[in-house]
Parts: sequence; C-alpha cells; structure tokens
Amino acid sequence: LNVDTVVREGWLRALVEPLIEDRTVGLTGSKLLFPDSNRIQFAGGVMEPNCLTHHDGYGATDDGSFDTPKSVDYLTGASMAIRRDVLDLLGGLDEDFSLYFEDLDLCYRARQAGFKVRYQPSSVVIHHETFGTEKFGPDYYYCFHRGRLRFLLKHFGVKYFFQTFLPCEWDWRLRCD
Repeated sequence: LNVDTVVREGWLRALVEPLIEDRTVGLTGSKLLFPDSNRIQFAGGVMEPNCLTHHDGYGATDDGSFDTPKSVDYLTGASMAIRRDVLDLLGGLDEDFSLYFEDLDLCYRARQAGFKVRYQPSSVVIHHETFGTEKFGPDYYYCFHRGRLRFLLKHFGVKYFFQTFLPCEWDWRLRCD
C-alpha cells in the first residue's frame, strides 16, 4: 500500500479474499480512484506488445462498469496483495527497477509461474499519486521509458525488440501524430 493512499472500509478483506479462496491467484489489486472525485484511476492493467501500459477505466466515472473481478496483465503497486509463498518463489521485487515497471515485472513473473493476477474491484482505495516523479514531466518520461525498455529486454530479448517491439512502436508513434 503506497503512503499516498486512503483506503475505504473493507478494502483489505476484499483484497485478500481471492488469495484465500483460490490458490491459483498469486496477486490481487484494488480499484483505485482519483481523490475528490468519483473517477477511476485504475481498474486493471493491460500491456501492449511494445510494453506500453494502460489502466483500464482511467478517467471514467465509477458507475459500476468496472465492478467485475477479472484477470489482468498487471496491477499497480499502489494497493496490491501477494501471497507470501508466491513472493518467495518469485524472489521478491526486482530492485533494479528504480521507478515504474517493478509492479508489471512482478505480475509478469507471477503469470509466467502459472499464477493468476486479479483485479479486485470491491477493494477500493483513493490514490493521490504524490510519490515518485512529477506526472508527465521530463523525469517521469525518462524513468517510465527506461523502466519499459528494461522490462522489454529482460523478458523478451533482442530478437523480440527488432521483430515485434520496433514495428509496434513505429505504429504507436504514427498514431500519436
């Protein structure tokens, strides 16, 4: 749980229930809301082939549309639970990720080891996003893309970089223009 969060009643019980009920679930993550609003910050995460990440529901009104538990590519570390045996098996967080992508890396390794990564919407947390770098500033982009490329090379290698990443990255860049 990040220090810049405020939890809603029952968040912890809801967060750990899937871990207790199903031994194939390795990690669970909360629904995150923006402060002073009813807008979603995170309702599960998706990773694209170029290792860009997207938060499901980002900016949407919390109207119940994102209230179904589901398996996801990754969870944000702002509010996450992991079974101790899974954490031990994975060897913990990779400390070479200084900011950004350490949570994606952990979730990816858990999925590779055969565990489910579950978004748990009944666990609700307000996240202020005050830790790390200034959102969308130069340091943010540097750290984000450094982490993204480190993740890519760690898990997919140079062949993937040339055959999959670069074409996807080029397509993404063209869509940004």
